[in-house]
Amino acid sequence: MDPTLVVTALVAGASSVATGALEASGANLYRGLKGRLRHLFHGKPEAETALAQFERKPEMWQAPLHDAVRETGAAKEDEVVRLAGALLALLEPGTGASPAVNTGSGAIAQGPGAVAAGERGVAIGGDVSDSIIV
Repeated sequence: MDPTLVVTALVAGASSVATGALEASGANLYRGLKGRLRHLFHGKPEAETALAQFERKPEMWQAPLHDAVRETGAAKEDEVVRLAGALLALLEPGTGASPAVNTGSGAIAQGPGAVAAGERGVAIGGDVSDSIIV
């Protein structure tokens, strides 16, 4: 998953929790995502600080949080991907924010319009006619 989507899920979740616009299930997804990141960031002071501070000043801490997610590889961690994808799908249902998730040597497509191909696989979409040689 792109680290930007993880940060987008966090920022949107924090905003929705703060305004009370998020139902209990969504709030649980948000807290779960934040808790999982806290665990993954443990012992990395810059990452821990970015996660702790982003709710207070999201515009100031989004870039450091994005860097932390990217540098720690958190956006590749299965539980982070699952939680962020579910939270985005709940908060922004019309955006198709459920990305393809690579799992092991295969891939899982989640959400409308998502396409995934496993290891050495080829995903072909649209109007395809004639022969396709792979």
